This record gives sequence, structure tokens and C-alpha cells, in this order.
Amino acid sequence: MTEKPNELLSLALALAQAAEAQIMPYYHKHTVHLKPDGSEVTEADRQAEMIMRGMISERYSNDTILGEEFGRTHTSSNRHQWVIDPREGTTLTSPCLRPCAHTGISLHPGIAKYAF
Repeated sequence: MTEKPNELLSLALALAQAAEAQIMPYYHKHTVHLKPDGSEVTEADRQAEMIMRGMISERYSNDTILGEEFGRTHTSSNRHQWVIDPREGTTLTSPCLRPCAHTGISLHPGIAKYAF
């Protein structure tokens, strides 16, 4: 399947919006948990990553997804690799202009295509 560049960009924007929708209900109402490595995680982080994974898998089922909370999907595809981390779930109380920011990138055999 060959996608047009604007299809990937549209999906990247939709991912950011969907993750924000998952995170916003937790704004100033979250509990931070410590992962085994000592880093912080919230339910907002987990839910945002899951929604992003679902959206990518629905559209590009053979793409690899690497996320902070749930690791890497195992696929045999050499197409895209999505690296996702809906970061602001753990820092919702920090002062910022927009409470949601997401880290994501689509890699096509080692070349960054989109970051958001």
C-alpha cells in the first residue's frame, strides 16, 4: 500500500488530537505511578498511547509501533515505524500554554517523515 504524504500527515494530526482528547479529562486530576525503572506514568499516558496505537494499526496494520508504555509491536514489515509517547500525561500540572504535547514520528526505512 502506497500512501500519499498528506495521508500520513493527516493521520499524525488525528493521532495528536485523539491523544489530547484522552488526556484532557485528567487535567489536574491525575495520579502518578512509578514504573519499575522509576519513571512516572499515569492512566492518561496509557490511554493516550493505546488510542494512538489503535488508530495506527487500523490504518496501517503492517507498520511497527514503538511506544513508551507498551513497547514495540512485532511485525515483519519494513514499511513505517511509528515512535509514540504522549508525554504530557505525567506533567499536566506544569505551567504551559497547551497542556497536551505528543511525541510521535513516522520512520520509513530509517528516515524521519513526520514528527508531532
